[in-house]
Amino acid sequence: MPMKPFSHPITESTGQAIVDALRAMASSNAAIAAGNASETFTDSVFEAMLDCTNTTTVFKQWWAVASESETDRYKLLSRFFTMAGRVIADKVYTVRFFSASGGSTTAGTAMDDLAPLGKAALATDTDDGGADWSEEHPLTWYVRFNAISKEDGTMDVKAVEGVDDTFDITGTLAPVYTASQALWRKCTVDETYITKSWATSRKAGFKPYAGDVGLDGKKRAFTWHSTFPGALVEGKLTSGAGLKPAIRQSANAGLAAARKWGNNYDALWNDCDSVWLLEMFQLKHWDKENGNILEGCNQYNIQTKVEHVETETTRVLLPEADYDKWHEGSNVSVGDWAQANSDRNNIDTYGIVNLATIVSKAKVNVGGTNYTALNLDVTAPFDLVEEARVSTMPWSSGTTERLAGHRDGSAGPAATNNQFPIRVAGIECMHGAYDICIEPLYTVTSATDGVATHFNYASVHKCRDASKLTDHVTADYVSTGYSLENVPQGWNQLKDMHEDTEVMFPSEFGGSSTQYYKSGFAGSYGTGVRVPWRRAFLNG
Repeated sequence: MPMKPFSHPITESTGQAIVDALRAMASSNAAIAAGNASETFTDSVFEAMLDCTNTTTVFKQWWAVASESETDRYKLLSRFFTMAGRVIADKVYTVRFFSASGGSTTAGTAMDDLAPLGKAALATDTDDGGADWSEEHPLTWYVRFNAISKEDGTMDVKAVEGVDDTFDITGTLAPVYTASQALWRKCTVDETYITKSWATSRKAGFKPYAGDVGLDGKKRAFTWHSTFPGALVEGKLTSGAGLKPAIRQSANAGLAAARKWGNNYDALWNDCDSVWLLEMFQLKHWDKENGNILEGCNQYNIQTKVEHVETETTRVLLPEADYDKWHEGSNVSVGDWAQANSDRNNIDTYGIVNLATIVSKAKVNVGGTNYTALNLDVTAPFDLVEEARVSTMPWSSGTTERLAGHRDGSAGPAATNNQFPIRVAGIECMHGAYDICIEPLYTVTSATDGVATHFNYASVHKCRDASKLTDHVTADYVSTGYSLENVPQGWNQLKDMHEDTEVMFPSEFGGSSTQYYKSGFAGSYGTGVRVPWRRAFLNG
């Protein structure tokens, strides 16, 4: 039975004293030092320390003791999240939204044990956002780790941030994942409301997220998601900070690169991850989604002609008036636009410089004319041509590391700046490139309404076994039963989506940038099997 909470806060020094006492007790008492008895006692002591404001401190102190008898880091993380979940096991955290037929307002109403907590903070690179309950509360607390997927559906955890000196934020040791409580979820929809509730213990009507159920059919103690957008390290797709984005990659190429870690079980970001991330935003910020609240990089679309051509240079000179448009730390490409093809996937846009970071910018005078100079991190000087143009490109990973603590927020000067990556629930996202999924798969056929060619999404299929993911519908893919007819090409504003923890798929169009879901679904431009591209890009 868990011990009652201590009446005084546990500080670093008093916590260390308890750690030392536990070690001495374990070494002198054979009964406590043996097997589960030791684990139960240790976990009970540290569980009593947790007060929803000190989870990080208690985690480090608990790890120092627990890791002396258990070396499997996956098992240790499972133990801690189980222990932390018991602290709030009697609580229910609820947000109620209008359903599509009930109202167009996107803001939700917090209920039950969530209401007294308030909305989570939103930080920027110049403002820490103020006090934030979500950083240390067991409901939303997270810790990052390096790991490789295992055949049994668990992880080979190599290092854990804060307790292992070998933790590698760059993802070179192994991809970086964010671990948090695997919550129980309940969703009810009626003519007026969508009501979502979360808890850390099973309650009537509550079910786990699809991604949190192991191959044994049991719910895991913690959930994990890739911390950073995909990047390549030695040809392997990883999640790590400080890396150029892996763009111009097909889903198949990305999947192959993810499996170069030596197994067949790693995959890409899937729809179950997107659903979870959206709902964590709803839980923490009480809105259907992040539009007009925490905008990512979806309005940093600049393609401009070089004003002054130089050779053997490491900079580009642009109009002086454009100085404020460009951001240090962002990436650009430079190409020869003689063919006038502005698509960033075309070599015309990156044939001279590909994905270089703006290390600094300055206002300079050359030959009596004022320019904006973008100084680039290139490995060798380059020559410009008369039709050279510069294009903004997706950001490198790790930009949100500048944010205070573990707060959600934007790496830019304002949460709604629209030009910087954001962090939600420990996940950096919306960095100016789509996240390409390979699960689910859409089967798209052509249709016509008598005026223009539209497309039918004849079927949506899912596959929960990462080792069997592919680019065509096989016997391992199961139909969701979802479909859409006569979807126009291009953007369609969302009014409603299916409430599903495995796939994210629209059920009704007719929204706007301020109502219902504030987001869009891009209708296909061709038939065949298609995979979803999630979140945002540089211009939408």
